[in-house]
Amino acid sequence: MTDSPPHVSRIDYAAMYASAFPSAEESRAFVRKVESVSSDDRPKRMLHQAARLIWLSDRLAEGPARGQAALQILFFLTAAEAVSKLHDQHRADQESRSYVHRFFTDLCETRHRDRLAKAFIAHYKGTDVHGSVFRRLDPLTVCQAIDLLYDVRCDVVHEGRYLSFELAQRSADYYCDVVTPPPQNGPAKFQGITTNLTAEELRQIILEGTVAACRGLLS
Repeated sequence: MTDSPPHVSRIDYAAMYASAFPSAEESRAFVRKVESVSSDDRPKRMLHQAARLIWLSDRLAEGPARGQAALQILFFLTAAEAVSKLHDQHRADQESRSYVHRFFTDLCETRHRDRLAKAFIAHYKGTDVHGSVFRRLDPLTVCQAIDLLYDVRCDVVHEGRYLSFELAQRSADYYCDVVTPPPQNGPAKFQGITTNLTAEELRQIILEGTVAACRGLLS
């Protein structure tokens, strides 16, 4: 008899969130605590919903969408939006961008924002008042980085463009040679983006941010 194939309805939540805790036992204890709360179901729904979306991203990354960072970003930001809206008890269909911002700026920890603030450099090219061509490299702020990721998400959802945006293959203190074009929905003045952020790091930020949001409701 063969094992049943992986399915989104059979996620091991403790294993999914294990990397956000010092030990596997602490992860299991946290999941048990969240799932045992009866007075407020938001922590449980947040924990489960983010895990499902990250699980789906993982399955895509393992096979049919290997190396396609934009598709992973779509699932990661959808998880961020879901957690943020559930946390705030928001039931409307609008304000997706603002709730993604809220996840990173209000629910995640300072170290997560610090990482995003060092993740992207924008390439600018223009002509000055004297007609001379100039090039400039500027680090993106946290808010600009979130907007960039959200614009990538919009490119996938609304334009079907998921092949042009890349994340780094490995994290480093220096910027990798991944110069990716700006998203179609992003600021037109960007000529390109250089990044040292990996999909694994962004995935971890979503996991840890979800745990932090759950803790906030449990405290």
